[in-house]
Amino acid sequence: MNGAGNRAGMRWRRLWLPAALAGLALMTGAWIDAFSNAPTGADAATRWNLSYDVGLRADFARPHRRAETPYDDVFVYFVTAFHDRAIDGGSRAREPGAPSVNGADSDGFESFARTAPLVAAWLASGRPAVVRDLHGRSLDLRKLLHDGIVAGTTPGGPSYWGPIHDLDQKIVEAADVARTIWMVRDLGVFTPDEIRRAAEWLRGALHRKVPDNNWHLYPVLIGKVLESLGEPADQAAIDAHFKRFLAFYRGGGWYSDGPGADFDFYNAWGIHYELFWLRRISPGFGGEPVREAMREFVSSYIDLVGPKGIPIMGRSICYRMAAPAPLIAAAMPEDGAPPAVDPGLARRALDAVWRYFIAKGAVADGVPTQGYCGTDLRILDNYSGPGSCLWSLRSLVLAFLSPPEAPLWTSNEEPLPIERGSYRIDIPQTRWTVTGDATTGEIRIRRWDAAAGAPPVEDYGPLRRAAASLAWPLLHRPFRPHNDAAKYHAASYSSAHPFCGCAGASEMPPLEAVRK
Repeated sequence: MNGAGNRAGMRWRRLWLPAALAGLALMTGAWIDAFSNAPTGADAATRWNLSYDVGLRADFARPHRRAETPYDDVFVYFVTAFHDRAIDGGSRAREPGAPSVNGADSDGFESFARTAPLVAAWLASGRPAVVRDLHGRSLDLRKLLHDGIVAGTTPGGPSYWGPIHDLDQKIVEAADVARTIWMVRDLGVFTPDEIRRAAEWLRGALHRKVPDNNWHLYPVLIGKVLESLGEPADQAAIDAHFKRFLAFYRGGGWYSDGPGADFDFYNAWGIHYELFWLRRISPGFGGEPVREAMREFVSSYIDLVGPKGIPIMGRSICYRMAAPAPLIAAAMPEDGAPPAVDPGLARRALDAVWRYFIAKGAVADGVPTQGYCGTDLRILDNYSGPGSCLWSLRSLVLAFLSPPEAPLWTSNEEPLPIERGSYRIDIPQTRWTVTGDATTGEIRIRRWDAAAGAPPVEDYGPLRRAAASLAWPLLHRPFRPHNDAAKYHAASYSSAHPFCGCAGASEMPPLEAVRK
């Protein structure tokens, strides 16, 4: 064989495996099947219809006489999707999307646990216990909560969530289960025996090891719910977790997500959300220091929210619609004191975020998509599955906690800081400078002492997907890129030019076209 032939042969030997893998992925769709938890065998009447997505987007794009109208509609949208896809006696759901490293049972449990507080808040505020779903059927919301929690907390049952172990994702979801039970505790949803059985399961979280970060708040919340229900709870364990969490406080309302200086939007949708609930369940919890931290936090955080997106950075990016949560919490009066945020401003934040992201394709197929705009697996953490992004509903949970006659819904909207004028503020605790340009609507975080430029976002292309797909049956790991450098170490983060772009944003056909 001549030299040219030898070189051609060597090139072929180097390329045949990548080519074969890519071809396998493209021809058989193996990676799509491996990463899809879409329901199968559903009755045609309950299959998800594109008109539901198009209709929701149209709903948020037009004005309404009642402020809560599009939110009532989005509530029905999410509960319809959950109910359609519920399995295991209602304790889990099989949502469409890419799986997590935690496995299908955990992913399905997340779908229930992260939808249940939305339903509980709706009921707790006196809204109807039976709603008409998107298929025109009556949906009993009390039964939805009852069946899921009873099935999940009954040992030996076919739908049991199982005991809680150290570093277990169930610790996170148990906090939402506890929160759900607390909200409907006086509505006759559960019998005393069912409450006791659920409490026994929840107690399993109090003495388990947790990652040394915001997770310390979950056993605290679970313990406080148990106390409020008259169930035994280990006060020493609660105190130890909360003491460790308080060590992460860095001032100005900002907490590091663990030792050191780890700051991102978890302060909003994780930490301050839990602090709100702790004080709601156990009034005055944490005393004046926590109350003051919560008020200080929103005074700077409000500058990060605008009608043209948020300067997204950090992990769990698909929780992005939860960004207004601490502002809504701060709009609720506490102990007779005036709220830290005007209710009209809080609703403007809620409207700005949900309208922006729904228009960008952030809700589809009955769930928040797995990205910043649409689905973008490059930035989806490996611990996130199809139901994980339902944490985006946390802003809606707090909104629905306020009844329709509450100031959140009846006050006139107030403009956000970015809508009033340009600004530049320093947040020394996070070592950020936040700027807002009222002319363009851009909000930007500039990190002090950061190296110039932006680390690239590692791709999740066909070859890597194919390899991950083939490895999935054995290793059960999605092997998505971590992209931590891009998420945390850029010199700046912009709402106008997200570091990850707006991948997956979709144009939808007119509603009339899909209804034909």
